[in-house]
Amino acid sequence: MFSRNNLCRHPGLHRRYHEMRPETREPDERLDALPRLGQPGSRFFDPVVSPMADAAFSILERSYPPLAGRPVGERGPGDPEVLARGVEMLARRYGAVDVGVARTAPHHWYSHAGRHAEGWGEPIEPDHPTAIVLVVAMDFHTIRMAPSAPVLAESSRQYVEAAKIAHVVAEYLALAGHEARAHVDGRYQVLCAPLAQDAGLGHVGRIGILMHRRYGPCVRLSVVTTTAELPLTTGDHRYMEDFCRICGKCADNCPSRSIAHGGPPVSRGFAHWSVDQESCYAFWRRTGTDCSVCIASCPFTKPDSAIHRLIRAAIRRNPLNRRLALLGDDLFYGRKLRLRPENPDLDELASRWKIPV
Repeated sequence: MFSRNNLCRHPGLHRRYHEMRPETREPDERLDALPRLGQPGSRFFDPVVSPMADAAFSILERSYPPLAGRPVGERGPGDPEVLARGVEMLARRYGAVDVGVARTAPHHWYSHAGRHAEGWGEPIEPDHPTAIVLVVAMDFHTIRMAPSAPVLAESSRQYVEAAKIAHVVAEYLALAGHEARAHVDGRYQVLCAPLAQDAGLGHVGRIGILMHRRYGPCVRLSVVTTTAELPLTTGDHRYMEDFCRICGKCADNCPSRSIAHGGPPVSRGFAHWSVDQESCYAFWRRTGTDCSVCIASCPFTKPDSAIHRLIRAAIRRNPLNRRLALLGDDLFYGRKLRLRPENPDLDELASRWKIPV
């Protein structure tokens, strides 16, 4: 959806795409008539807060071409386990809350470049056997302000943080003599969520994104692929899919009704959790934010506190505990999220962000 949206900046490519996918022409034309994300004319546009996201995404764009790629030395540890430990220490030092390693497979890679005019339509060649998945956590209290302007500012902030970590890790691997590429917002060649699931960091949930084992969907991801052979991480989090089947709070709360009830819908020829991208993104454009109501309403979106660690441990144990945890979440947090009708004022936001006034 983001690639399709970006093509409106390149009319020639837009026409080529619609010739290939004529069914997308009409919905894309409707989207093009709406304000751009975070721009004046959308419901939650804020002249102070909304440009914060523009600044963040602009920096992300200017961080490419990748800072690291080819090996530039052999100054790092040769032992794969020692190198992996160095990567994790570095990533966590720069702000990652979790790090995983998976072996890449063909289904982890996009088939063709499609986001930008440069190289558009060219095949992507999977050339790195190892993927390092980096996780950063968004601020729970800001995401609970969904769908107002601060959620877009927070989301973009963490995309920048995830990119920063990925670039540093890629450079670290290059210094150790390995090819490495950072995959960050707007510049992915891989699908982050399936890689994170295969690295044992969580499970892809009903809303089609990663449910992290501690922070739920309230996270942002980046990936570094590399030629380095590193020890793999593992973890079985299929209980999250079972919880998603009985929960459905994201579907109940979705303002655009883009999230399916029931079992995983069939998309691209197989059953898996996904959302209706067109109706979801159209709502983003009308509100001027990336909404985040599904993330805010998810029972797994909680601070990593002792009580929530205890509840998560109970959920892992058996189906009965999952139903009890869902009843408790409905009782304490409500089945329906109370959406903010307007943006917070700057004093409230400064207080929430712990910024001295």
